[in-house]
Amino acid sequence: MKTRHILAGLAFLALILAVVPNAFALLPQGAKLTINSDTQMDKLEILTGSTAEMASGQDYTLELTGAGKAFANSGTFIPNTSTVRFSGGEAQSMSGGLTFNKLTHNGVGALSLSANLTCTGLLTNTQGDFTPDTYDISSFGVVWTTGAITATPSGVWDIGESGVDINGGTFVATSEAFTVAGNWDMTGAATFTPGDGAVTFDDAATITSAAKSFKALTAAANVTLADAFVAGGALTINSGNTFTLAGNNCDAGSISNSGIFQMNGDETLATITAIAGGLVKFVDPDGCTLSDSISGLPDIEFNSDGNAFTLSEDMNYITGDITVAAGTLTMGGYGMTLADGKTVTNDGIWTVPTAGTFTCSGSATFAGNGMNFNNFTRNPAAPDKTLTFADGVTYTVKGHLRLAGTGSGDGMLNIVKSGDGDNAVLSKDGTSSVEYVHVNGVNGVTDKIIVASNSWGENYQYWQFGTGPVAGGGDWSNPDTWASGHVPCAEDDVTISEDVTLNTDTNVNSLDVSTNTLSFAGANTLGVTGTVTVGVGSVINVGIGALTTSGASTITGTLTIGTGTYTANDSFDAGNGTVTFDGAGTLNLAGAVDCGAFGTFTKADGCTVDYKKEGDQNVSAVDYWHLKLSSSGIKTLCGSIDVDGTLTVNDPDVTFDVADSANSINIAGNWSNSGIFTHADGTVTFDGTSAVQQITCGTSSPFYNLTINNTAAESADDIILADNLDVDGKLLLNDGDLDFGANKEHHFAADFEIQSAGSITKGTGTTFIVFDGTTTLTDNSSGDPQNLGHVKVQ
Repeated sequence: MKTRHILAGLAFLALILAVVPNAFALLPQGAKLTINSDTQMDKLEILTGSTAEMASGQDYTLELTGAGKAFANSGTFIPNTSTVRFSGGEAQSMSGGLTFNKLTHNGVGALSLSANLTCTGLLTNTQGDFTPDTYDISSFGVVWTTGAITATPSGVWDIGESGVDINGGTFVATSEAFTVAGNWDMTGAATFTPGDGAVTFDDAATITSAAKSFKALTAAANVTLADAFVAGGALTINSGNTFTLAGNNCDAGSISNSGIFQMNGDETLATITAIAGGLVKFVDPDGCTLSDSISGLPDIEFNSDGNAFTLSEDMNYITGDITVAAGTLTMGGYGMTLADGKTVTNDGIWTVPTAGTFTCSGSATFAGNGMNFNNFTRNPAAPDKTLTFADGVTYTVKGHLRLAGTGSGDGMLNIVKSGDGDNAVLSKDGTSSVEYVHVNGVNGVTDKIIVASNSWGENYQYWQFGTGPVAGGGDWSNPDTWASGHVPCAEDDVTISEDVTLNTDTNVNSLDVSTNTLSFAGANTLGVTGTVTVGVGSVINVGIGALTTSGASTITGTLTIGTGTYTANDSFDAGNGTVTFDGAGTLNLAGAVDCGAFGTFTKADGCTVDYKKEGDQNVSAVDYWHLKLSSSGIKTLCGSIDVDGTLTVNDPDVTFDVADSANSINIAGNWSNSGIFTHADGTVTFDGTSAVQQITCGTSSPFYNLTINNTAAESADDIILADNLDVDGKLLLNDGDLDFGANKEHHFAADFEIQSAGSITKGTGTTFIVFDGTTTLTDNSSGDPQNLGHVKVQ
């Protein structure tokens, strides 16, 4: 009977609620109300021991419109999948056990709590403010379009998988740390005021924040940015999680990384100076543009999914390992530094850079596929360092290879392979400087020998250890001459420390005769790609051979040339050394030459110095046998010279500039000018001792003062003019006979003086002597006066 009364009472209450939906619902103790439709009430109060349940499996809405405490629960409320909506015209509140599925506020007044709130679905605010005061709200998503959500410092929030969607109003966060298990979207006209605590994302999430600032953020799960990100404090990435920029800029006070910080590579890290710990992964092939202020990166990985990744700045601030996991890394023209004790793993393609240097700060390990570098440097920094290269893998250095330990013993730099497989290979395509290394299991390349001083090795090929030849020296072609047991070839940097005889034709990269002598056995040739250095007390004796260098020549010892040839295609400096000819050889100077390029210079009969640079050059003030000026440019005389043989201006594009009136030229052979002679008011004296000297003046190239002082027998025609002679200053015929030739026109603008030992052979045909200045003609020759032939004064 009692049961029937209870059931009758509940049926009556249900009837009331159905007929009068805004009525206050008060459940008696021990009662249970099941709401099986969308329902509206002013207030719902559930007493102790009683239960109200939204129908299971349905998405009904319970709307509470009354002012004040619209929901009071001292019993049990079972929300299932329903929505409870507060929509009063005045302030509303809740008390008691506050566990909802979805909770919506659409009221004019504020909605407040007097207990902790758990909302397993969405917390939605479309009108009015939500003020949790000192109470916690947990396990909810947020959709906010207007009003404000505000929490006091003691509030603790736990936002569920529905995440945060704030597209209007104001969201004032708790000052405590709170968690989010879903996406964060704040792209609308919302205002976000962060609290003092970090927001922790504890499930996979996408952040769309429209650059609204977090106080701090912790990624305890994978987080991806959908637009620019700002955090006033630390961005913390927990172990096992990835924070992905996805091409969006990132601005944070600092980054503490135990997981993965993933960039496309072209983002801007505005205020970030360093990323501490974890891994920084670059995944896009568009290049790497980091903030100029960044000073530290931890382990980094390039993973461009088969595409090329090109650096756009030096990456000299990496503190951890470097990995190319996929795709292609191109250093371009930039540098990269590997921290001491770290590893480079290349599982993709590491292409040949155009410039830049890869620097090992100390010990380094190289794993995976082969790699290409421009310059590769391991400078001496500390003892007991090792470079480990992968078994059977080739590493190519296009530019300069620099490997250096700190000294013998523990200071040797160890260069080893990684395991028990085939030897690693270090291919040196360019120059190298290697000292204090110990090699074990790493080969060079047959035609690219690596020369290493103060070094030794085992289980290797194609290295040359020591400072040069073994004691006693020997023939170049004999392997026993060299400390490495290998005859140098085109890629070698060769140092000569004992007497060596070149008995074969060969090429090397650079040549340093540090002590003793390199002599040519016969007409052998030696080509040097780089520099040639001859140290103090040392000698290169070319003999009848030929040495050609494309690099600079620095001679502080002695260069000796017999009938052979030394060709310097770059700068030549023997200002502190000696150049000696002991035969009719040739010194070709095709590079820059200072006025003091010759310290001690000794000529021999028939030898030639040819200044043949394509461009301007200085002509040193020494005594030449034959002097030739070739190619192009202005060849400027540094002082007075004496030429025993022929002086040749060999090209119409060459100008021979005397430069100063104090600079005189004495010539005992022929004058052959096919270019331009600029006299600078200087004096040229023909002082040969035997017939015949011939003068070929060229076009529009007058002398200033011209002296004929040839002491050959008087019967000889000592000086023959091959073309027109033009003298702007004084012609002094002091000794010898001057033959004016046939069909010429010679011009004299100043004094014309014939001394007693001088004579003239007048011209034939249409030969004229033209006096076209203020001229004094003086004939002091012996015997009858000289017949000048056809003379014009004009």
